[in-house]
Amino acid sequence: RGLTYRKKRQYDKALADFTITVQISPRFAQAFIDRGNIYLDKGDYGNAIVDYTKSLHINPRNANLYNNRGLAYWFRGHYEAAIADYTKAIELSPKSARAHHNRGIAYFDKGEYTAAMADFDRAIELDTDYIDDAYDSKGRVLVRMGNFPIALDYHNRAIRMCPGNPHYFVSKGFALEKMGQKTEAEAAYQQAVTIDVNHYRGWRKAWATYGQALAYGRLGDKENCLKTLKISIGLLPRLKDRAKREELLQEYWNDPDFKALVE
Repeated sequence: RGLTYRKKRQYDKALADFTITVQISPRFAQAFIDRGNIYLDKGDYGNAIVDYTKSLHINPRNANLYNNRGLAYWFRGHYEAAIADYTKAIELSPKSARAHHNRGIAYFDKGEYTAAMADFDRAIELDTDYIDDAYDSKGRVLVRMGNFPIALDYHNRAIRMCPGNPHYFVSKGFALEKMGQKTEAEAAYQQAVTIDVNHYRGWRKAWATYGQALAYGRLGDKENCLKTLKISIGLLPRLKDRAKREELLQEYWNDPDFKALVE
């Protein structure tokens, strides 16, 4: 029943059910995983880490658990701890494209761009489902490194593979901004906000909506930026913490309305 509540985003009811389960069966690793996932969805990273750690004490060779705990550390901005967990996940499951991609993002956020690129390349080799995400991620690294034309090429590749993802148009727009091509950048952001994201479900819809909030932000449309950001946070509360350190929303970090939304 707790899983059903989670799908409906009734997190408090789900937590209550999983808490009863762990009290009845304190050696049932899956119950700690399920409760940890709810805490992660809610943005309660401390409790998520506690539950994932308890489950790892019971089942220390679960690669997915290390990946999930790494994600909780990453959302807290604890990149070293996240990288350590992703690395452990890779040791246990060397062909995990997800762990490689996640570690690459943590390296990116730490400013270790060479390591990030290596992980994104490895994710592409391991699983074609990660190609568009990895292309976009590589483009973002190249923007940070100042290699804008090649970055733009990677963003265009990602768009060709998945034209329904607003994030890829946002990434393209930001690269164009860095190249001084303001009109073309605005066109990319406009494309991002016109995409119909209703075909997405669950956390994917939350992230797609978040991408559109970024596009509105870059266009200087504060009203729609905050309105769309609020929708994305309603779908996935942990996006509050992402928004607080989102480079593309930096102009809003000190805005009282933005701060009220993400605090």
